[in-house]
Amino acid sequence: MKSTLLDMNHDFQCGLSVVTLSASYDGMSACCVAHNPCHRQNGTALVMSLVILTILTILGMASMSTSSLEVKMSGNAQATTQARSAAESGLDAMVNSITQLDPTTTVGPTLYNYGAGNASVSINFIESDPLGRGNDCGSGNSSQNFQVSNFDVASTGTTALGGRSTVHQGLCQVGAASN
Repeated sequence: MKSTLLDMNHDFQCGLSVVTLSASYDGMSACCVAHNPCHRQNGTALVMSLVILTILTILGMASMSTSSLEVKMSGNAQATTQARSAAESGLDAMVNSITQLDPTTTVGPTLYNYGAGNASVSINFIESDPLGRGNDCGSGNSSQNFQVSNFDVASTGTTALGGRSTVHQGLCQVGAASN
């Protein structure tokens, strides 16, 4: 004698059905019960949410690190720009104040203050050459009585934020030839 019993129950907590199937055949019985899958998770949702939260935290920290690095780079660029501006201003001030340079001495360093930065400017003698060097100037040419003195004007600008920039400019002066 074969009989089959099918019961259907609903578990309203998880919204899933629980099926109980019982069968008996010649005095032997078998029972198959589908258990509620909600009871088998045992904290899986908690573990997954913690993994996702950890990943989002790492991404947030990486973006904060990147943005703070960009702020530092921007500050360094600003300090360097201010230092270059101070160096160029000091160079201009020194060149505009020169009336006569002596090829035997070094001028400076002369300090200039420009609010956001300072400049230290010095002038170094490089060499003197006869005027018309490389040309075939014959005797009696007045250019032989003159020489060109070459100088290097170096200006180093600094800022309170640690920016530093050095600007060089060549300068020449025509004067009487030394005998």
